[in-house]
Amino acid sequence: MRGMCGYAQRSWRLLCGVSLLAVGSTTVRTAAEVLTVDDAVRLAVQQNPTLQAQQSIIGAAEAELQQARTFPYNPRLEVEGIIGRERQETRQTTRTLTVKISQELPLGGEWRQRTQVASAGLARTRWEAQNAQRELVKEVKETFYRLVFLDEKRVFVEQTADLTQQLVRLAAERYRVGESPQLDVNLARVEVQQVQRQRLDVLSQLTQARATLNRLLARPPDAPVTVRGTLDAPLPPGDETPLRAQALQQRPDLRSRQATVEATQAEVGLAQAERVPNIEVGFVLEREETGPGVKQTLGGSLALPLPLWNRNSGAIAAAQARSRVAALERTALVQAITTDVATTTAELQRLQASLQLLHDTILPHSRANLGFLQQAFTAAQIGIVPLLTEQRVLITVSHEYLETRLAYRMALVALETLLGGVTP
Repeated sequence: MRGMCGYAQRSWRLLCGVSLLAVGSTTVRTAAEVLTVDDAVRLAVQQNPTLQAQQSIIGAAEAELQQARTFPYNPRLEVEGIIGRERQETRQTTRTLTVKISQELPLGGEWRQRTQVASAGLARTRWEAQNAQRELVKEVKETFYRLVFLDEKRVFVEQTADLTQQLVRLAAERYRVGESPQLDVNLARVEVQQVQRQRLDVLSQLTQARATLNRLLARPPDAPVTVRGTLDAPLPPGDETPLRAQALQQRPDLRSRQATVEATQAEVGLAQAERVPNIEVGFVLEREETGPGVKQTLGGSLALPLPLWNRNSGAIAAAQARSRVAALERTALVQAITTDVATTTAELQRLQASLQLLHDTILPHSRANLGFLQQAFTAAQIGIVPLLTEQRVLITVSHEYLETRLAYRMALVALETLLGGVTP
């Protein structure tokens, strides 16, 4: 009997250690490429096809700016020749050759406005590429830390399964010597199956998360990968005023909206410039040969459309409307940024307080309660039901602590993304 009680004490000391896994577990590594979060971000930026496509879009915008800077109107050459015979006393051959070269010249600043539109479009495209990288880095980090979380959870569940197996053996031994009913053994076995089911669920989530990370890194979904990192991190500065200023200064999507405002303003100028007609100036050379006589003249031409019916008023109104929309969208984004920074900072503080309560109070009390019940069970004062109930409470609290650590890390990633992809 004393030997069995010693065995029970050793088993329950192991069981009480389950909660320590939530405080800081060490993930068992397999033979796979080991990545830190910085490694994952670097590979994603280098290999992700979405970012590579953005670089091609930038190249197209640069070509459009080059085209806009080129003088848009080529000179025009016209050549006209006429040959015939005049019927007089003597027939004479007549040849007429007319050469005209003309050039269209913009008067309303259309060329300059087109260049400004293309320049603002290039700036917008570059900021959009940086914003795409910011969003990609956010997704990579979220997936990475979810893998860290699931890896810790897998270790937690597997060690819980081992300890629950020991509980089954302990209950079976007590049943063999007549100190526990068969029901206790059955309940312990059911608990083992529940933990195994949780383990299968975690393994499935791990497979999906690894496939997601591989997709972001432009690798096959089944490529083996192991992450090395922690969910723990210090609390960023609590004053949201400098954080808000940092976000408004560095967010690439806000810079993109500003470039859109500038592009639409240039489009308004372009539409107004197109209201002014372009002139066409030309030089004309005419040579006429009639028999032995030669007549040669040199002149010029000027063409100016009269804007009587079409003054481009509709295009100007549409461009002005797009400019107002772009300005309002930028204002809305500024408001969203300031609100998001405030709410995310408050959420981080709440999660930090929750983590402290779980670590300093709830988990120690739950471990102590399980220890008291362990002693009572060892002394045959209670059955297995209260013990299993308290064990489930401890496992639930430990899971909650682990999930709160994940939520805290995700909130940090969200704040970093809000600040433009820079660590606060």
